[in-house]
Amino acid sequence: MIPFRLYLFILVGIAVLGLAYLLFRRKPKTADDLERERRAWLDRIGRITDGTVIDVQEMPGTRERPSTFLIYQYDVAGVSYEASQDVTYLRQFIEQYDGAIFSLPEYGQDLRVGQQFVTPAIDPFSAKNRELSDREIREFLGNYKIPTDRPLVTQISRFDRWKDPMGVIDAFRKAREQIDCTLVLLGNNASDDPEGGVILEQIKDAADDGIIILAADDPTLVNALQRSAAVVLQKSTREGFGLTVTEAMWKGAAVIGGDVGGIRHQIKDEWNGYLVNTPEQAAARMVQLLKDPKLRKQVGSRAKESVRQNFLMSRLLEDWLDLLGKYERPVI
Repeated sequence: MIPFRLYLFILVGIAVLGLAYLLFRRKPKTADDLERERRAWLDRIGRITDGTVIDVQEMPGTRERPSTFLIYQYDVAGVSYEASQDVTYLRQFIEQYDGAIFSLPEYGQDLRVGQQFVTPAIDPFSAKNRELSDREIREFLGNYKIPTDRPLVTQISRFDRWKDPMGVIDAFRKAREQIDCTLVLLGNNASDDPEGGVILEQIKDAADDGIIILAADDPTLVNALQRSAAVVLQKSTREGFGLTVTEAMWKGAAVIGGDVGGIRHQIKDEWNGYLVNTPEQAAARMVQLLKDPKLRKQVGSRAKESVRQNFLMSRLLEDWLDLLGKYERPVI
């Protein structure tokens, strides 16, 4: 008769061997398998856990108000996918609050609560915006081997398609046919952007000797570049508010921006900067500014004054105090 303890050991051994056989026999999951599992998981939990939101769209629905969908992108096994998710249900939670705050009127939503609009602002004393001496500017440009023997044109933004870096390169090459200059593209890859690495490689492939590409997160370098550049570009095709434009204008730079989002709320075309929609328009404005130092100084001076009046932290503080005053509750 087999002792009970020995019998138990035999059963455990058989179970372990069986499990090991199943593990080693199982085939590795393909990209299609992973995608099917991901879709089933998202359907089960009913929410987005990661990915990059690329659009928000309202579509006709069965409700009395349109449905809101997030269009987002994510990667599985090196393959990019686009998907959408209905987030209309979030309204019921948002509408429990006394109000909603947006940076610009065009970003307002169909809500049953009051909506307030507070534009962002910059801190003029931060490392990115503080005054720099000529020596500091030369030092930082030298540390990154940025030459100053020709006029500098720069765009400072993360490397993604909405900032249109390839359009910037195209515009620069068109402008360079008429006046010699150097282009500096400074940016970084956001951790939530699956396309960032691909876009950066495309930029590097398109670059030539007159184009400098820097992937760095150095606020003082941003400061030095914006102060030394003859022209600052922000040729976005889609944009939130665009504080990069605000920062460059604060330094008295002549800025050419895409006619989108918050950029058009900051730049008054042909007054304190220029708004463009195509590489050809951007190139024409670059040539105009590079050939006319007096115009650059005039545009830059107006740009700095408009930021001083509208987009510094002191104004933002006043806005918040006014806003909080509207929702002040009586003390009982």
